[in-house]
Amino acid sequence: MKISKNKSLKNLNTFMVETYADQYIEVDNIKELIQIYNQGFFDNNFFILGGGSNTLFVNDYKGSVIHPNILGKKVLNEKKEAMITIGAGESWEDFVKWSVDQNFLGLQNLANIPGSCGAAPVQNIGAYGVEVKDFITSVEYFDIKTGEVKHILNKDCKLGYRDSIFKHELKDIAIITSITFKLKKWEKDLEVPENFLTYKGIVDKLTTE
Repeated sequence: MKISKNKSLKNLNTFMVETYADQYIEVDNIKELIQIYNQGFFDNNFFILGGGSNTLFVNDYKGSVIHPNILGKKVLNEKKEAMITIGAGESWEDFVKWSVDQNFLGLQNLANIPGSCGAAPVQNIGAYGVEVKDFITSVEYFDIKTGEVKHILNKDCKLGYRDSIFKHELKDIAIITSITFKLKKWEKDLEVPENFLTYKGIVDKLTTE
């Protein structure tokens, strides 16, 4: 865990606005989240900052900016389908590139979207006819009201167009720590399944080349 006082936020948001936080806390694992919970940081003014791609700071932040930097990935069952658990602090762009390099189908249309993996279910990110709700199986989060680690299934996440339970009932309550995805394993000697190629923009591009 790293704690910095009077921390510049300029390089921590994509707008590159020069503002400062009274306190900046970077946590690397759930154990550290429990530590700052026990120390009462969540009892005062705080803000959870992921990749900073949808955040605009217009004034200095009077309180603690908490950055979950929980990394790592775990892959289960790589035959026809793979269950992949990814840390919330991992780069979404890097995760999509990695999944493509590993021949896992599903997220390739969501390449080049900035931000961290932890933000993906909050916004239910989507592009070119694909949304992450179609591949998320569950989300793990830290409940800042109780200090407990909890899991929520896809069906309970209320994932809609750029929407989720994390924007409503769990707003300012849940800190996402990891997400589990189910992706298809693609054998390179087989054609890409048609359902991954049905978006009009992709079809038009493929038919003109």
